Amino acid sequence: MFSINELNSQQRDAVQAPNGPTMVLGGPGCGKTRVLAHRIAHLLQLGVCTSQIMAVLRTNKTADEMKNNVFHLVGEKNKNLCIGTFHTIFARVLRKNAEAVGYRSNFSLYDTVDSINLIKSIMKSLGISIQQFAPQEILSRISSMKNQVIAAEEYFDHTSDLYAQCTTQIFDEYQKRLKQCNAMDLDDLVLKSIEMFANAKNILTWHQDRIRFFLIDDFQDISRSQYTLSRFLAG
Repeated sequence: MFSINELNSQQRDAVQAPNGPTMVLGGPGCGKTRVLAHRIAHLLQLGVCTSQIMAVLRTNKTADEMKNNVFHLVGEKNKNLCIGTFHTIFARVLRKNAEAVGYRSNFSLYDTVDSINLIKSIMKSLGISIQQFAPQEILSRISSMKNQVIAAEEYFDHTSDLYAQCTTQIFDEYQKRLKQCNAMDLDDLVLKSIEMFANAKNILTWHQDRIRFFLIDDFQDISRSQYTLSRFLAG
């Protein structure tokens, strides 16, 4: 079982911080993620319900490690904790509220191969040469647009090379066909969650009331879209 006395003074201060936002700063390997695990354990030992805690990690691997760390600290108290990546957590949220963004709950999730194949099909229908414009690069730019939460026109205004022109031409059709197939790509899981919270205040309020403790690992590396989504929840 976990004892708060196991932490050094800086880690202990972070775990015992008063209500309100807390930022834990430090270089690689200094124990920032360990602070999150101990803070979750401390909250559970105080009697906080697992449904009131959400912890977001960068990868599925680190999320699994966090679950294991919390389990070793508090045992079965970690059952039903919401720990995962932005994508895994909000895929579940969207499946419960898909109609709020015009989707069915059984929507498909496109991986990179699926998305590239869709882009190739669109390029063919638009008469755009796959030899001249690499579909992988087009997908990368579409992903960048989504992560920055900018429209195609705004993207072209800032990056007006030939690839940008091609990307903006493909983007709308790409999103249209995803919707027709009741499908999303990984970036859509964040964007559609933002859209859901922006347009369905009842869903946003339910999540804000439910989640009292929202923890993000490697906060400095989250995208603009992930930051926007975090701001909704933290509100």
